Amino acid sequence: TWELSALDLLMRSRPAEKPDPRIAIVTVTEADLQAQTYDNEPRRGSLSDRSLAKLLAKLNAARPLAIGLDIYRDYPVSKSEPKLAELLRTSERNQNSIVGVCKVSEAETGDPGVAPPPELSPDSLGFSDVLLDSDRVVRRHYLALEPPPSSLCAARYALSVQLALRYLAAKGITLEYLPNDVWKLGKLTFAPLEAHSGGYQKFDSSGNQILLNYRATPTPIDITPRVTLKEVLDGRIGADLFKDRIVLIGTTAPSFRDSLSIPYPT
Repeated sequence: TWELSALDLLMRSRPAEKPDPRIAIVTVTEADLQAQTYDNEPRRGSLSDRSLAKLLAKLNAARPLAIGLDIYRDYPVSKSEPKLAELLRTSERNQNSIVGVCKVSEAETGDPGVAPPPELSPDSLGFSDVLLDSDRVVRRHYLALEPPPSSLCAARYALSVQLALRYLAAKGITLEYLPNDVWKLGKLTFAPLEAHSGGYQKFDSSGNQILLNYRATPTPIDITPRVTLKEVLDGRIGADLFKDRIVLIGTTAPSFRDSLSIPYPT
């Protein structure tokens, strides 16, 4: 425990870095949730089909390199939005680079996981599973794992990995697999955590895990520009914010209670 606490302190003590110019975030706020009413169309989850269709149209026009839909959609698109269904079905083929998310099942807890958006191809999916240490703090990250055969989610790569690989491929950098599960991207190599690694001596080392190298910022909100769903749909955000970037779409609404503890103050 004291080694991990020391790691957290050292993480927080590094000089602050500038915002990451490669990423932009679109948040669905609590106000956005309440504003999504279209001719009495029921909203499923945090983002209605109509809102998602409008948002993707805006983002695609700005030509980002990849779009990560970090919102569970384990149900088909409604019949009232056929263009959205077609956009998701042809995403990989038309190089729109939309990546959806699902959750792998856990045999130990009986968690069945969360199924992916049915319209997206298996190559356009990433899992959302996270690794929690004994104090419930996120310090490790899955790059890849092998889902159980019965899992509702069959994605083998994390959502973050799928997005990063798309971004890097546009820059001419592709993933190479080296012996002992080491990954190579350009000049960098990523060796997985072993069963005995520093402060980790008794932990589940399944899958391909790495220690997270958090970006050194005063708070997580300073990492990259954030805009709201309403700001994008109202046309208040210029295309330059999204062009040639990874764009993440997710909810920050407190009613969804989707939060994790990290070594930085939030």
